[in-house]
Amino acid sequence: MMDISKENWKSYNIIDVLEKMQTGKTPPSKVEKYFTGKVNWFNPGDVGNNKILSNSKRKITNIAIQEGKAYVFPKGSVLLTCIGEIGRVGIINSEASSNQQITALIPNSKISSDYLYYWLIFNKWRVVKLSNSAVVPIVNNKRLRTLTIPLPPLETQKQIAHTLDTASALIEKTQAQLDALDELAQSIFLEMFGDPVLNEKGWEVKRLSDFGNWKSGGTPSRSKPEYFKNGTINWFSSGELNSIYLYDTNEKITESALKESSTKEILPYSLLLGMYDTAALKSGITTEKSSCNQAIAFAKLDESLVDTIYIYHFIQFSKNWLRRMQRGVRQKNMNLSMIKNLKIQYPPLVLQKEFALACSNIQSQKSNFQKSLIQCENLFNGLLQEIFS
Repeated sequence: MMDISKENWKSYNIIDVLEKMQTGKTPPSKVEKYFTGKVNWFNPGDVGNNKILSNSKRKITNIAIQEGKAYVFPKGSVLLTCIGEIGRVGIINSEASSNQQITALIPNSKISSDYLYYWLIFNKWRVVKLSNSAVVPIVNNKRLRTLTIPLPPLETQKQIAHTLDTASALIEKTQAQLDALDELAQSIFLEMFGDPVLNEKGWEVKRLSDFGNWKSGGTPSRSKPEYFKNGTINWFSSGELNSIYLYDTNEKITESALKESSTKEILPYSLLLGMYDTAALKSGITTEKSSCNQAIAFAKLDESLVDTIYIYHFIQFSKNWLRRMQRGVRQKNMNLSMIKNLKIQYPPLVLQKEFALACSNIQSQKSNFQKSLIQCENLFNGLLQEIFS
């Protein structure tokens, strides 16, 4: 951890460390001349994934700025989302613009952009707390001006930012190694089986129902606290299907809930598939006796017929295509019948097992990197806590 004396720190109102606080603006969307340029025009979706903001999905023209249809912010401005998902933050590395959901905080000579960025990361909860209670929460500039920020001397700010940059870079490097392993698994799949959409190797096609008895889960009655209180059985929602192996859930249920409600027991090493909205075909494999809600379909696949790891990856790599095949333009959800009828390419089982073995080796490496990632994140969060608390 850092050894930083806070004797010389002073507290400022945030407006006193800014040249300006400026909310963005959207040019009339139907005027083509405003959107055919090269000036970055950031939306909330562009902000929050990286510290440095260098490229927006949409661009605007200098004409839009000259005619007052958008504002331009100087290099080093800190962009903060203030409508909807509040508190996403980043620093622009060149002159840029934004829509009205983003406010630019333009630092003066008292504060470095990097220090302000990390302070906002740690104090996101303070910014969120300033929002109104509308369906779409908003933090206006008047409320932002009530924030106070502790400032050390500028050289100390730079030292703090450098230390946090180093810790953040470790997180990014470890995440990149995890991403590379995911790409390796996909590369091996494509080499062995070809494109799952094109079926260029002409594999036999079967339905998912050929490999197991598919069911959907259920939700125990909330009016019976004994179904949830002191529960020990994992009860999955589709939002928790985020990795190949599933270990834990936010909510757990009791044995009585499993016996007396609409939810069902799921055996270890069963495949779970989300069915609703954006979670459709999110998937995972259970590692112990579990249960799930009605937004999930599940089955214990017959391993003498098919390899579960192969099916998991086939669905992951062809998820968007499978969704389109099963759902109409206006239909967001899938149902159990659609899940059962998903068409799965069926290469020889020996090849599926060979692929599963390769995935097992990759998963072992991923497990080590995931532990490292947790350590890096804990280090970063510990530094934030030490510096800004």
